[in-house]
Formats: sequence, C-alpha cells, structure tokens
Amino acid sequence: MPRIQVLESHVADLIAAGEVVERPASVVKELVENAIDAGASALTVEIQHGGMTYIRITDDGCGMEPGDVETAFLRHATSKIRTEYDLEAIGTLGFRGEALAAIAAVARVEVLTRTAERDFGVSLTLEGGAVTGREEAGCPKGTTMVVRDLFYNTPARLKYMKKDAAEGAAVFAAVQREALAHPEVSMRFLRDGKQELLTPGDGQLRSAVYAVLGRDLALGFTEVKGSGEDGVTVEGFASLPACCRGSRSCQYFFVNGRFIKSRTLMAALEEAYAKLECPVVSNNSAHRWTPDVPMVIPEVNPEHLAVLEAQKARLGTKRGFIAVKSNCSIQSYAPALHPLRSYGLERVLVCTYQAISGAGKTFETWPEIVDNVVPYIGGEEEKSEQEPLKVWGKVEKGQIVPALSPSITAQCLRVPVSDGHTAAVFVSFQKKPSLEEIKSCWEQFQGRPQELNLPSAPKQFIQYLEEDNRPQVKMDVNFENGMGISVGRLREDTVYDYKFVGLSHNTVRGAAGGAVLCAELLKAQGYITKK
Repeated sequence: MPRIQVLESHVADLIAAGEVVERPASVVKELVENAIDAGASALTVEIQHGGMTYIRITDDGCGMEPGDVETAFLRHATSKIRTEYDLEAIGTLGFRGEALAAIAAVARVEVLTRTAERDFGVSLTLEGGAVTGREEAGCPKGTTMVVRDLFYNTPARLKYMKKDAAEGAAVFAAVQREALAHPEVSMRFLRDGKQELLTPGDGQLRSAVYAVLGRDLALGFTEVKGSGEDGVTVEGFASLPACCRGSRSCQYFFVNGRFIKSRTLMAALEEAYAKLECPVVSNNSAHRWTPDVPMVIPEVNPEHLAVLEAQKARLGTKRGFIAVKSNCSIQSYAPALHPLRSYGLERVLVCTYQAISGAGKTFETWPEIVDNVVPYIGGEEEKSEQEPLKVWGKVEKGQIVPALSPSITAQCLRVPVSDGHTAAVFVSFQKKPSLEEIKSCWEQFQGRPQELNLPSAPKQFIQYLEEDNRPQVKMDVNFENGMGISVGRLREDTVYDYKFVGLSHNTVRGAAGGAVLCAELLKAQGYITKK
C-alpha cells in the first residue's frame, strides 16, 4: 500500500479549484460577488467564446492595497473575517478566501487594481496559480480581473465544458441573477463585443426587473412587502395571475442578497396566491406530495378534486386552492396502465427515453446530446416510481392516501429527441388478461374530460398502433394535437406478463396542455368560479 503523504501545493490547489470553479459562470459569479463586496457601484462583465478563452470584470470598488494583491491569491486569504465569531455575523457574499486561488490555479489571470489613496496601482499576472509578473501601473480606482484560457492545464475538466453558446448563456444567467439581487449596482454585460444587459444601478428593484426581465413582465408585477416578529423582512415583486408563465424560469428567490433555489419557498409562493383567492393550477413539483393537494391526470383521477374542500378549509379560502399536474415522465405509461387496473397491477418495470425539451433544452443550447444518450436525470426515477401511486390513491379524511401497489421500478434516460417521451413498459398482473382484452381496454377507455367534451380534451385518449415499428416520435407524438397517448408493441414477456411501448408529448400533454385541461376540468366541476 502506498505511504500517506501531504499533497504538493499546486495539486491541492487544482483539487480545490474543482470544488469552486465548475465552468465560466462559476468564475463570473465569484468575481462579481467580490466586486460587490468591494463596494462597487458599477461593474462590467465581458466574455468571449462563452467565457472559456476570455473573461474580464471591471469594477469601481475600493481596490486592493499593493501589499495585499499577491496575498489575495493564497488559499483562505480573506479580508472579510478575522475570528471564529465573525462566522456568526457574515454580512458579505464571500468569506472563505478560496475563489481567487481556485480560479488562478486553472487559468491565466491578470489583475489591475488601485485604491483611492494611491496615485498608482498594481498590475499582477499569474499562470496556473504562480505569479509570473508584477509591476506598478497607472489605472482607475477599483479592480479589473482578466481570466484567460480557463482549464488550460486541466484537460480532463476542459472536455466536459459545453459549447460556447451554452456556456455563454450560463454566464448571462448568472449576471442576471446578480443584477436582480443588487439593484444598487449598475451591471453591464457584453458577449463577444455585443452589449446584452445594462442595469441603471439606482437602487430600485423595479428598475433592475425592467432591465433583466423586460418591459412586459415588469409592468405586470405588483410590489410586495412584509415582515415577521423575528425581524425577517420580505420584499419583491409578484406577477398578477394574467401574467403567468408555463414554467418557473422567471421565479427568483434571494436570501441576504444570494440567489437560492428552494422548494419550500416555491410552495409558499403558490400558497400565497391561493390564500389571495386565486386558483392555482401548477406544473411545479413543490406541492405534489402535499396530502391535500390533488396531483391530477384529468382522465385518470378526477375524483381526487374532492380533496380541495379540505385544502380550502386548511388555507382559510373560499375560492383559492392549489392543484398540480404530475411529472411529464409518467404520462407515457401511467395512463396506459390505468385502464388495466381491474386486472390487478402487481409489478411494473419502466424505462423512459425522455426528450431534451423536458430539461428546457434545444439542440442549439445542448449540442452535446446529439448522437448521445445520458443515463441519468436527477430525481426523475423517484418521481416515476412514486407519483403513479399518488395518482391511483384514494381520498380519506381530507387527504390523498397513495396506493400500495403496484411495485414500480424505473430507469430514466435523456435521449436526442426534441419533443416526446417514450416508455418501455413491463407489467405483471394478479389476474392475467389476454392481449385482446388489453387492447379492448385501451380502445374503449374514456375519462371525465371526454365525457364532458372539454375544449382541450382529446377525442380519443389512447390509441393502439398495430404496426411493429410504432409508436414513433416523428409519426405519433402529435396524436390528438399532442394531448393523446400512443401505445404499441404489446406482446408477452419472458419475465413479466406483458410488455409494450408508450409515447406522450412531454411539452403538451406533459406540461402546459395537461395543466390547461386540468383547469378546464376544475371549471366544469365548479371549482374555478368567477370572483
């Protein structure tokens, strides 16, 4: 066994860099936050080739003293804390003192900085974490950081970077978040010489929202403010129901000036709308496992809407409530299994082949998916295994109790398809039906939306295709305007009773279309009413 030894400093720095610097957006986030901590009132972010070859961030902050410039690039060197007690009252965005050392370890870095008290500043260059040059320089007050050739010395990291367009988009998104979090700082963003963002830095959040999200969204927002007994204050902007969007891409949450992702806050936001007597029909997953929130596939479990009375009692509302749509992945197999439940679904194995639009991607923004399959989608297998059980559950004492069977195991893969989730399904029954009985169940099945002739409801919910090579995404994904389910390749299996292939349109039936149909059902059954 090799002897234990302390790593050389440059090896340790490369490891630390991997923890802090994942891509150009990571570099920009760290350097922008450093500029804000330095008291900048204006900063400019410039990138070329997605930030892989060139990043420059210029600020008018306090700058660095000549004696501190090299120290700033040492690991755990920081001006923001001194003792352990400072950790209990951190008021800055950064404090660990790792970012500059991590960035310098995997790039070529140039620094130009001057404080207001000095007539001259300092120019410092580093390569792979080592200082290669230092000289006195004339420069404006503040700091300019130039980062070139990111990951030039770590080719293993370099090969995992996306195309320039994708990396540039991630950088732009990072700058947008910082601009919304800090409206007091004017931020300018240039990509390959073209200005794409400029915020006024007037300290008004509405001005930053206008610059980042655009005029139409900004005018549709209403200001919200509140505070609690514990001293916590909440402020921001919320859109009116008429300005709703089909995804949560325009939801931003910040805590103490930091952007965060929080399912708890997403859930609280939806409840806040409901408590204002606004019916909420959501594609979001935040409330899918709230016991009194129905997770509805309109043709499958419309009876779950009855739980809304208990939910409204809990929320103290007369009209407001939350109903959610299930995950897009289960639409390609759960509806096909549902008409067969009378035979006693016992075991289900499903492998889903999911389109890139389910990840909010296109081939332009994710060119690496071409001729590729990614055998992992975060959290998707758990959803695919568990959500059908809630859909097939029953309402008891004001809650939805998930079904105990069938047992479901899932494997989810991302494939190079624009739209359309395909599922290979294997199923065993307590009482095995014949092939003809299964096909008859699919052909004859109609749900409540078909009975009510709802506007978005497919006339035929499930179609069975006899051809050996169907369903296919190109030929069948738009069945019933994307609201129907296509099934084929039904045959007996050597381990399970039967196997088949299902197909659904993930961005129509699986997303906005499914939510619209759910809203139509809620209205038809008297849950959505006029104010």
